[in-house]
Amino acid sequence: MRQGHFRTGIIPLLLLLVLIPLGCATPKQETQRESMKAAAIEEVKDTVVLDVDGGTYIPDLTHHYELNWESGMRVSDVLKASGVIKLSEDQKSIASVSDASLDPNMAWGVTLNDKELLVPQQLNKQVYTKDRLVVYVKKLEVKTSSAAASDITITLQEAENHAKVHTSTFVIPWETSSKLTDILNQFGPVELSPDHTAIQSIEDDPITEASDVRVSLNGERVDVSKLDAIRIEPASHLTIEWNSK
Repeated sequence: MRQGHFRTGIIPLLLLLVLIPLGCATPKQETQRESMKAAAIEEVKDTVVLDVDGGTYIPDLTHHYELNWESGMRVSDVLKASGVIKLSEDQKSIASVSDASLDPNMAWGVTLNDKELLVPQQLNKQVYTKDRLVVYVKKLEVKTSSAAASDITITLQEAENHAKVHTSTFVIPWETSSKLTDILNQFGPVELSPDHTAIQSIEDDPITEASDVRVSLNGERVDVSKLDAIRIEPASHLTIEWNSK
């Protein structure tokens, strides 16, 4: 009888000794899982995509990059981060890609989210996370005198205390059915809001009040709040004035 009582008493004790370590292991395992989740989340970073496409001109020139994105990043920053794209001294154009040389009738083109950047200082345009840039080889178009009217002129006038302190003028290509929002969205010195309804910076100068910007088309003031409704005709002259801070 005593032996039976001993066995009956030792079994619960053994079970208790086994369950105690198992119970202690559960919180430890949860901690490890949470640490792994946190590490995985930390590894998911904001990125911007860059593709280099040589097309039929340089078919072997193909690269794909997913680069870390940082706030305030410009197109030029992304291109330089690739390690294969060299910019000109003024940082406004592409000098070479993988040291490949182009025919004089060819040039490097750049698109941002499938929209071609055509204007001076195009590489100064700001990029955002998940944006996609493509650098490709394109054939240069030779202008004739009849095509001279297919341009528009943009003048930027910075003012301080009602006195003009800085003026820049650009001549950029005009595209059929161009709207003011389309022109400004491709124009490097001007940065539109993400929804393209307002001008949020000019030459890196933040615009905090809509009244700080005045836009004139061929000498007539236009409503800045209706950028998408204003069509731009060839040979137009666009003037943008703003109050510097």
